[in-house]
Amino acid sequence: MTSRLSLAEARRLGIIKDGDVPRRPAPRANLNAIPAAPRRAHKGGRAKRAAIGADLPFEIRFVIDCEPRTKQRARTQMSSRAILEAFSRARGSYSEFERLLKAVPSRSFTPKETKEYEDLVAQIAKAAMRSMAPVERPVCVEIAFEMEGDPETWPTDVTDPDLDNAKKAILDGCNRIVWKDDRLVCRAVVSKICSRTPRTTVIVTPA
Repeated sequence: MTSRLSLAEARRLGIIKDGDVPRRPAPRANLNAIPAAPRRAHKGGRAKRAAIGADLPFEIRFVIDCEPRTKQRARTQMSSRAILEAFSRARGSYSEFERLLKAVPSRSFTPKETKEYEDLVAQIAKAAMRSMAPVERPVCVEIAFEMEGDPETWPTDVTDPDLDNAKKAILDGCNRIVWKDDRLVCRAVVSKICSRTPRTTVIVTPA
């Protein structure tokens, strides 16, 4: 049970002296009062969610029989000759070298290993589609990565791929082949385990 003192009782007990004004609590920000930015309607819009338990019109399943790999970051390359010329023209001035370096054209590219792996994923996914057009509705993707190793252990070694980047390589390989746009992937169930046979199993169903 909680009891509260009135201001007069607090002064009578000496808790608050005459002339003192009790502090009011600082006002809290009302997030509901902040207007949200209007959402723009884009081409295609938002799809309605299918009823739970509804019949599934399709299931796409395929297996990639190789060690799972991660998607490496894009690399940026600059001409070494242009860099040396900028360094020479700067004559020891760091700020000038930095300014000249910004004018040097650069080229971004996907690492060869990542491109080859995504091409393999795309090739296997295309075969699983059996000439079907890319799906144009929200989908759920289940991805099970099996790393080579003792099934009684978890693939948590520093040499094992992290789940996010491994998933990214699969999704990018399937884009525009299994589904029309990667925004259609509305749910993903991803796991990684150790197995005697390294492979990746992908199952795509309606979301």
